[in-house]
Amino acid sequence: MHARQFCTPHLVNANGATPLERVVFDDRSIREGWFQDLLYKNPSLIPIDEIEEVFGPLVAVARELPTEAGPVDVVYVSPRGYITLVETKLFRNPEARREVVAQILDYASAMSGWTYQDFCYAVRLKRRIDDGRPTGPSTPIEGDDDPILPLVRDHPDFEEARFIDAVTKNLAQGRFLLLVAGDGIQHGVEQLADTLAAAPALGFTFALLEVALFKTSAADKSMVAQPRVLARTREIVRAVVELRAPLAPKDVAVRLPEVVYGDDGGKRRRLTEEAMFETIAESLGAPVVEQFRTFLRECEKIGIEPEARSSSISLF
Repeated sequence: MHARQFCTPHLVNANGATPLERVVFDDRSIREGWFQDLLYKNPSLIPIDEIEEVFGPLVAVARELPTEAGPVDVVYVSPRGYITLVETKLFRNPEARREVVAQILDYASAMSGWTYQDFCYAVRLKRRIDDGRPTGPSTPIEGDDDPILPLVRDHPDFEEARFIDAVTKNLAQGRFLLLVAGDGIQHGVEQLADTLAAAPALGFTFALLEVALFKTSAADKSMVAQPRVLARTREIVRAVVELRAPLAPKDVAVRLPEVVYGDDGGKRRRLTEEAMFETIAESLGAPVVEQFRTFLRECEKIGIEPEARSSSISLF
């Protein structure tokens, strides 16, 4: 049985139901740039609430955003300051299976050293490249304009100071959503997620998204896009790095302990849950957060499962 097979969608009208034909992965009419542009212009294709709610709603910032590790295919930001990096692959490309996860980790590692001003600089640089203006060493890219704020300013959840602080903090801690999106993620790509252990200092969430494309009979050659989340990390794993002087490679040890609601037991936290606790701490103080965590641990002991959202929590 093919557990990951998409069911064929049908076009239903008064004459009956007509099955749609899936676009094959080696169809040369579908190029990677087209797929990037599809996601950039249509963030709703990414089911962000199924992956990690705090990263939504997705607001497109740039395509091919330059970093020290290379250009990020698509970058989004949420009005609360959470950043999503997308690496798109048409999986007819052989290198996709070998390099895609390591590639997006390189981008995240490069951006984790940025300040908010560095982020703005990269967006200004990309816009200059898109406009065909000079970008050489003798051409200053600096400026006082903020190219990011206008993208999110009109959203009801937006607060400028909080937004800039959140982006700064998330960059510093490597708290990104890393999303690998393809038209047909081939068998074996999921196992590449083991590569994620190579970056224990980053607090990212990782997800695989497959977008199946189906032809229609419409005269404008429109298609049906069917997104599906194949895998995602559900937990934050924080690393403990031990350094013993004098240092040698064998003296550096990385331990990956359990990360819990409190410090003495319980389950690990997703970024959405952590964002909720941070909001509570800002409003009511750290002691209230600890009391709340204790309450959640007691709920788990009697079989009640908490499910956190970015601003609320449900008990099941």
